[in-house]
This record gives sequence, C-alpha cells and structure tokens, in this order.
Amino acid sequence: MTNLNNTTFNSSKATGRILTNLNSVAEKTGQINTSVVQNANDICQFIIYGDFDILTTSTFTAEDLSKQVLTFATDCLGVPEANFSKEEHFQKSKRDSLRESMKIAQVLMAKSLYAELDEKKTKRVSTQGRMMISNPNTVAQTDRFNKDNDEQVRVGKADLLAIYQTVYGNAGNKKTVSTLSKAYADFYNKLKGTIKDVKETKTVLGGVLLDLPEGVEPEDLMSWKEELDVAFLACTYAHINAMTPEQAVKKGFIDRADQHPKHKDFKKAA
Repeated sequence: MTNLNNTTFNSSKATGRILTNLNSVAEKTGQINTSVVQNANDICQFIIYGDFDILTTSTFTAEDLSKQVLTFATDCLGVPEANFSKEEHFQKSKRDSLRESMKIAQVLMAKSLYAELDEKKTKRVSTQGRMMISNPNTVAQTDRFNKDNDEQVRVGKADLLAIYQTVYGNAGNKKTVSTLSKAYADFYNKLKGTIKDVKETKTVLGGVLLDLPEGVEPEDLMSWKEELDVAFLACTYAHINAMTPEQAVKKGFIDRADQHPKHKDFKKAA
C-alpha cells in the first residue's frame, strides 16, 4: 500500500481512537458528527495499509454493508461477533455511527477522494469534524460541495454522506429515506448555506459572515431555534414515555429515575 502520509500506521492506536470515539457517541451526542468523520478517517487508514478492504462492487445491498461493518468491528476493533448486536455490549448508537463512518470511508477510498496531505501542515480532520478531501465535483457530478472547484476542499459529515448518496444512491441504506428526513436535510443545508467564508481584500473585510435571504432576520433564527428546542424536547419525552424509568436510565436518555415523565417527583417538579 502507498504511504500517503509519510508516516507509520499504528493499528493499535487507530483501534483505540475508534473505540474511544464510539464511546463518546454513546455518551455525548454533541460529538457525534466529529466522531463519525474521525472514525471514517481511521477506517481509511486501515484500508490504505491493507488491514481492511472496501466493497469493490458498484452496487451493494444493506445486508452487504451490514456485513462490512460487522467484519470491521470484529476484525479491527476486537468486538466479539456474538456481542455486536447486543445493546448491553455494543449499543445501537455505536453501530449506527460506525455504519455512517463506513459509508464515508467506502466512497472516499473507492473514488480516490482521500487526498494526499502533508499532515505536518494541515490536519486531515479539523476539530469541528470537517475532513479535507480531493475535489469531489466530478465524482458527485455537481459543484455544490465545492463551488470554487478547488483541488481540495474541507467538508463535514452531512456533505460526506451526501457524496456517498450521489455515488451509491440508496445502496447500503436500511430503509427508504422519509419525507421528514428529506425536509430536515433541505432545511439544514439551506441554513448552513447562510454562513459564508469571505476572503479579505483591500476593500472587503474578510471572515465568516451571516448571509440571510431576503425577509429573514437573525431574530427569526433565534425564534426558530427556541421552537425547535421545545419540539425536540416534546419528542424526547414522548420517546422516553414508552420506556420504563430503568430502561431510560440504562439507555442514557435520563440520569435518574425521577427524571422520567411518569415519575411522581417529575410531575411535581413540572
């Protein structure tokens, strides 16, 4: 295998990083995106150094991808096959996160998007969870991921999975994408698109700027966020409501039984 980074690959360290990141996925939802991208980066390293192989066919099924994830978990992470699907040993959040990382690694390696970098000068994955990759425009047949058609571009988890989607379609998906998911993705991408990175010139003060469409004010964003926070909290309570307090604590939705919506102390506090 070609050494793209001019460094020695340490599979034990990569395994430790992936397992640490998977633990953070189960415990801290705010780190999910960064963990998914960092894990995809490490999976690419396993592939580069011949310790794991990508799927070589242009089309594959959800079952094929599931087997790929299972094989990586058992062969590279040391997760016993018998424990992989057991919630008490390897939570669903970890399996889903690893599946997303595998999708990203699959498209990056299969389509030669894993850019060659001098990592002494440029981190492949930023602290915000954005990965530097080769120009994806030809592979994705769109310039929406790289408007300036730069040789390399830094993209986050959502765009990396979108690139996978444009290449493989629904290959590897467990189920059809819902209209709610599509609506969310459309809103998320439009919202993210309001943040512009403007280059500084003699006449323009550069930096990160907010470019809202006509008729939308910053106060609208704050209002939407408050409404969404309330809606998501209601969804969370509804989901927890179907569990026992013990189940909700075990799965990490609440810290104590008295935080369960059906608990008498919770009702008093409310």
